[in-house]
Amino acid sequence: MELRTREGRAVLVRCGETARREVDLDDLPLDPGLPEALHEWARVVGALRRNSNSSDLARVGPLVARRGHQLAARLAASIGRPVDFVDPFTGAVAPVEPVEPATARKADAPVGTSDVDAATVPRAAPTPWGTGLTVAAATAAIVALMMLTLAGTLGETSNWLAFGAGVVLTAGMAPSVWLLRHVLIWRWVALGLTVGLGIGWICLPFVLG
Repeated sequence: MELRTREGRAVLVRCGETARREVDLDDLPLDPGLPEALHEWARVVGALRRNSNSSDLARVGPLVARRGHQLAARLAASIGRPVDFVDPFTGAVAPVEPVEPATARKADAPVGTSDVDAATVPRAAPTPWGTGLTVAAATAAIVALMMLTLAGTLGETSNWLAFGAGVVLTAGMAPSVWLLRHVLIWRWVALGLTVGLGIGWICLPFVLG
């Protein structure tokens, strides 16, 4: 049996001694979601054939063909018999033997993703709350002290001048806080900047008063 694509659909062709007959995948007792995945892959193949030039096919075609080969392995496992995968771009035929379901399930991954088993993917490191909050607290203290010292110095001349300096300082730091809020390590500095500016504005009336 051969897995092919035709007019945006995946078809299974049964090759007999005298004739070839197409089998509708929707009529087969396949794993849930497998026919939809095969037809989606066939639609991608059709779109590439219609809209891509030779350079695009050379770059993307092997990835799409690899996806089809993975789905063919899952199809062979589902029906319990070998399937010949026909490359939709080169016409090359590759026999695919039935594999264990756990191995075939890797075909669920999108085109271009790694075949590394999920168990081998390293887990995210724990959040360093102790160190991070220490950095944030130190940054907050420095920023608040800097803002209040500047306001106190300028307040001797004019309260409005001190208030304007606080606005300029806050506006100048705001872009940095926004950009660093999701960056590892620097997000703690961004937190400290935010807290320090907040403390500075809360204490500003008392300094100027």
